[in-house]
Amino acid sequence: MISHQQIAEEVLGCTIAPGGYCPCPGAHRHTTKSGPRDFRIIFDPEGRKMPSGQCFHHNCEPERREAMVAIIRAIRAAEREEQGGSRPAAKPQQRRRILTTPQPEPERPQFCPEQAERIAAACPIAGDIGRDWLRAISPLGIPANPATWAELMLDALYRHGERLLVFDTFKSQGTHLRVAGKANYRLHHSPGHKATPCKALPARAADGAWYLTAPVLGTWQPNPNNVGADGQPKLGRRHAACCTRYPYAVLESDTLPEGTWLRILSQLQFPIAAIYTSGGKSLHALLHVNAATAEQFNAARKILLRVCTPIGADPAAITPVRLSRLPGCVRLSKGEGAMQELLYLNPRPQPRHPLCTMLPRR
Repeated sequence: MISHQQIAEEVLGCTIAPGGYCPCPGAHRHTTKSGPRDFRIIFDPEGRKMPSGQCFHHNCEPERREAMVAIIRAIRAAEREEQGGSRPAAKPQQRRRILTTPQPEPERPQFCPEQAERIAAACPIAGDIGRDWLRAISPLGIPANPATWAELMLDALYRHGERLLVFDTFKSQGTHLRVAGKANYRLHHSPGHKATPCKALPARAADGAWYLTAPVLGTWQPNPNNVGADGQPKLGRRHAACCTRYPYAVLESDTLPEGTWLRILSQLQFPIAAIYTSGGKSLHALLHVNAATAEQFNAARKILLRVCTPIGADPAAITPVRLSRLPGCVRLSKGEGAMQELLYLNPRPQPRHPLCTMLPRR
């Protein structure tokens, strides 16, 4: 029987490069620029298991699934034919060329300044609202000591014992680990080293601190989207294969003034679990989406993009695997006073209960 790769090439109508890389069947849906290594088909060298497809992007999931189903069906048909005799060569007119089928460019939500201003103006709260107002209505009181903020938020929003990656260097694979409700650890930058217990998470760093919004295994795992020169996936701690679930999405805006963005956030019907600053003028809102898988997250993402992009949310920030600012750390590159502030914390947010309807704590 011909190889699984040869069958896949017949189905897709293209050549598959070493390592399984080829153009993504859903490339027309990518919201960022496509690259030659975005989509990869993983083949079993012995041909016993069916291949699987993975892509760096997320919007293309329906087309990827359709392509892989077509490939697997073709492989099974070839196996049946092999049992009854040699497999006849596929006729060109019978090949299903998924990649060459014209696809309409999907409509992408666009930021609409007029709509954002109109919604901000509709905020029912009279007068100015700001950071003090958020602290006043926060269901969990925000302590005055910033050193408590990181652990307070992570322990309140994640399940006891879940592992959360923390970064004081953005391009690292994680510099610290918080085990929710238990302890902090300092992580080594390469595999094969044990984590070291530490008292606290980063309080000062050149560019601040971040955390991965999805809890992780905490171990190094092969990353199929990052392959070395030897064709083997490199190990990492922060990619999708390391994540155990996807409970939160991040809404942030780099286009609107803080006051306008807060008036918009205060009216959203989505469950907001936390609001914190970037160490500057940007407010980040953490929405509870409660997704068990990346596919479930992406279903919620479609709604968030449609509703929130026109009113100022950055669509690039709404992804399953997302680093977000960790409260309680000084962002030294912006000055000694550039604290990433925790402003609002609600471990049990409810949909259709916007912030503008909440009363200050007594």
